[in-house]
Amino acid sequence: MKIAFDLEGTLIAECGEFACERTGYLAQLLLPCGIRIGARALLHDLARAGHSLTLYSLSGLPAWKLRLWCLAAGLPVRRVITLEQAKRRALKNLQRQQRRFSKDLKALGLSHFGKTSETPWPPCQSQDLLLDDEPRHIQVAWRSGVKGVLVTNREQDWTAHIREVALQSPEIEIITLQKKATL
Repeated sequence: MKIAFDLEGTLIAECGEFACERTGYLAQLLLPCGIRIGARALLHDLARAGHSLTLYSLSGLPAWKLRLWCLAAGLPVRRVITLEQAKRRALKNLQRQQRRFSKDLKALGLSHFGKTSETPWPPCQSQDLLLDDEPRHIQVAWRSGVKGVLVTNREQDWTAHIREVALQSPEIEIITLQKKATL
């Protein structure tokens, strides 16, 4: 299963939302924050179970820095998606679509002023499970046919629900830490 984790608010705390475990010296230099308690063990368990882990960030940090931080913090992440990468990829895809559309219109003897296209939210692309602290991101995942787990700071053992979902069947569902609703 391909699992995507949000960095801000899910793995690292924003404004002291939850208790964190410290990272090593190099990781602190790269990103001066701790990792949510239980996150490192959860990621290692999921990686050992054969899941592919993706970290995504909307902070604007470069992907190389986040990859290095994951390595220094001991997080077994295979892929990192950043906001800038997603913007570049979406722009390239949009330009490719516009060129194709323009060629098709020219073949028909027509002209156009540009084609607008809604691009999918990057962490949902080719993922099976999305873990985020933002309810609207979970809704976007659900609309894309991806399982979503809303990770909040209300549960002490927040990792148990994620482990449970990672072992379940691939039907589409939204799972919060308080309720579970299958569609």
